Amino acid sequence: MEYKGVRATEMVLGIIGGALGIVGGILAFFIGGFGALLIGTSGKLAKNSLSAFGFSIIAIIASLMVHVNPKLAGWGQVITGVALIISISIFGFIPGVLLIIAGAITLRK
Repeated sequence: MEYKGVRATEMVLGIIGGALGIVGGILAFFIGGFGALLIGTSGKLAKNSLSAFGFSIIAIIASLMVHVNPKLAGWGQVITGVALIISISIFGFIPGVLLIIAGAITLRK
């Protein structure tokens, strides 16, 4: 398969969203861990940040699949974008929105 750059926007938005999701997961992990240490909370944010790592990796893989199977990649981006927003809330908002936009563009074409 020859790369023609037709779906470069979706792929770049998805990779950026996945990378920012990993950064947001790291931030949520440390902030949730420090909150659990200092305040004595359950550390739910730190636990949810671990799922954000998995969702971000799935998002990056889905973004790389845009040229192979666009429909599967688009749904993968949308689902992982919503899952990032749910799992780490404010830390996953920007990556989640980027992934949802990339998935919507992928599904629209």
